[in-house]
Order: sequence, then structure tokens, then C-alpha cells
Amino acid sequence: MKCLVILLILIQISNLSVAQESLEKDTTSTKDLSEFLLEELKTLDESSREFQFLKENLQFLEMKERRASMLYQLNPNPTVINCAIVIQLTYPPLSEKQIIYSGDICIKWWIQREVKAYKIEIKNYYDDVLMSFVTSSNEATLKKDVLDKFIEHESKILFTVKDNSSKEKAEYFPLVKSGADDKQITFACTPDKPILSLISGLYTELNFNSLVDAKTYYELANKLSNDPHYQTLLDNFNLRNKKQ
Repeated sequence: MKCLVILLILIQISNLSVAQESLEKDTTSTKDLSEFLLEELKTLDESSREFQFLKENLQFLEMKERRASMLYQLNPNPTVINCAIVIQLTYPPLSEKQIIYSGDICIKWWIQREVKAYKIEIKNYYDDVLMSFVTSSNEATLKKDVLDKFIEHESKILFTVKDNSSKEKAEYFPLVKSGADDKQITFACTPDKPILSLISGLYTELNFNSLVDAKTYYELANKLSNDPHYQTLLDNFNLRNKKQ
């Protein structure tokens, strides 16, 4: 009889543990996706470009159908691809054709053809090369302390990325240190907040034919958050970009 009582107690404890584990893993939410996105939007500074960009495109994040998303993308977007230029900068968003930074900055680019190596170059107003290096990746991180030293001694510094084996003329962009009141979209190669990673993915998806990069950011946003809505956002991305 004692053994039966002990066995029943052990079964009850086991059931309680399973129930507790199930409760801890249950991350379902009663909020629908629209409510969730509006709450996430409120975590951003209303005067920031992140807030404005996300607010304008909340509807797109809920889309699951490829046709509807393609029609949406026919509308004018903040970035226009210049087909005459082989390499297009995707990060950070250009502000009046300038790259504005406030810390270490991630530069990413998209290209219309296969390239084995890229040359990154920073030069001054007089065409003197201040720094250059070659990479096979389509991204590079420029360190704030290095850029600050260049700007301290130069009236203007210019940045470009080009095909290392090509003689084609590259487009240069001024690198400008942001002022205290500047509100720029924060683009890092690896965002540390799910909402910022979501915005990076959304920006890439809407403006460039670079779905691999966009998916990386949607996946990172989901990884950085235990809220199930980020999984839904990733699922929506996969559905609207599913090959027919």
C-alpha cells in the first residue's frame, strides 16, 4: 500500500513538473500582430527615422501573399537604384547622398554581377587615399575612432566600394559625423535589439533585391526575442517571398 501511495505521489510530482515546463515554454499571446507592431513602434523615438519608416510600412509586415507584396513594392520607396552604377550601397540609408555616422558604422552593398573581391577606399578632398583594404564580403565595419581621426585633420572624407579588378569609375560618398540632434536609422552589421533588426530586414526587403540579407535580419530579430510575433513576422517574410 505504501509503495502505491509513493508511486501516486511521484506521478503527481512528475505531472506537475511537466505542466510547469509546458507553462514556461508557452509563449503564445492574445495580441494580434497589428497590436503587437503598434506596441513595438511605441518603443522607438517618434522623431527618429526608425519610427517614421516602420510606421509607414507596418501594413507590409503583415502581408503573406507574394502578389500583394509585389504590388506594394511598386509604390515609391525611399531608395532608388541607379542602374548605371554597378555597386549600390544598401546600408546605411543615404541622407542627401551622405553617409552619416555616430559610432562604428556597418557599410553593406548590393551588386548586379558577380565580383571576387571588393576594394574599400577612404580618401580626402584632394584625392589622397587615407585608407584602403580588400574584402570578399559584401559588408565592412568602419570604426568610429578611425573615422574621427581622419575627420579631425581633413575638411572632408569620402568613401567608396568598388570591384577590385575593374577600372570603372566608382561613386564616392561623403562621410559625415552626426551632430547631437541628428536622428539617423541605426544600422549595425549585427543589431542588438529585435526591433532594430526587424527594421534592417524590412528596409533591405523593400529597397533592394537582396532577400538573403533581409532574411538574415528577420531571423536575428526572432532570435533576439522570445515573443512569438517575431516568428510570425519571419513566417510572413518567407511566405511572401516564396518562389512560385
